[in-house]
Amino acid sequence: MRCRPALVAIALLIGACSPPQSETSGGGKRPRVPVPASAAAAAATRPPKITLPPPMAPPPKPDGQPQSPADLTALARAAAEGKPVQKAGAPSIEVLDENRRKIGETIVDRARRRIEIPAKVNMVQGILEYMSCASNGKLHESVLEQLDRGSHLHLALLLLDQMPSESVLDEKTGPRVVRQGSPLIVSVEYADPKTGKPVRRSVESFLYSRKRKGPPKQVDWVFQGSTFWNGDYSADTSKSIVGLVPDPTTVIAAAGNEGNPYQGMEGFEVNTKVIPPKGTPMTIVVEPAPSAAPK
Repeated sequence: MRCRPALVAIALLIGACSPPQSETSGGGKRPRVPVPASAAAAAATRPPKITLPPPMAPPPKPDGQPQSPADLTALARAAAEGKPVQKAGAPSIEVLDENRRKIGETIVDRARRRIEIPAKVNMVQGILEYMSCASNGKLHESVLEQLDRGSHLHLALLLLDQMPSESVLDEKTGPRVVRQGSPLIVSVEYADPKTGKPVRRSVESFLYSRKRKGPPKQVDWVFQGSTFWNGDYSADTSKSIVGLVPDPTTVIAAAGNEGNPYQGMEGFEVNTKVIPPKGTPMTIVVEPAPSAAPK
């Protein structure tokens, strides 16, 4: 009996679409997919785990380099006694006379209760976060370029028996000040570029308050004292010395918070009406504030 052509074509089509028979199983069954015998076999196909080396320890510091607030206190005490520490890494301290000491380029006069630091005008316009920064610091946000290290100013303030702020670490909010540092007066002295006559100004006169739309009434400066990180004095590393915004690395800080100058009309900018030309040499003068009158 002959098969009809249509039935033959259907049979051939079904045969072409049928899965191949397994070579190891009975006809008509799908081939088995190989599965790892165990988890260990699967793990063998994963890339090897990379083990990082332990962090490198910081290089040892010279024996005389201050690595803590206690070290700064000991250096200041030795300088006050006229016997500065003479060790590698210790700050250069020179005894000028009975009352004066030169720490780097900073001069402290214990009789006159006065610190003098060389500086120059750095900015004549723009928004600010610092009153002064050392060379190679954040000079794009600083009125003055201070020509000496922050740790030298810290030592000079200790020689005038001033006390830095004391903070504790709060796990939720971070550092919290529990005792405010000694109040200070910060001024500048320079020769008027036009007349050559000596000028003395408070550093606040170089500031323009964006909230008040004019010079600030007063800025309360305090001896904050910088932090230490890996045995280095942070103000010497960051180069930030006199701050206008909250910054734990500065030596002197403005009490309170005028706001972020990068967010709306807050903070400070340069008072363009009174700032001398860029590069004008100056002396930053830091003095203890008069004690409050008894009530």
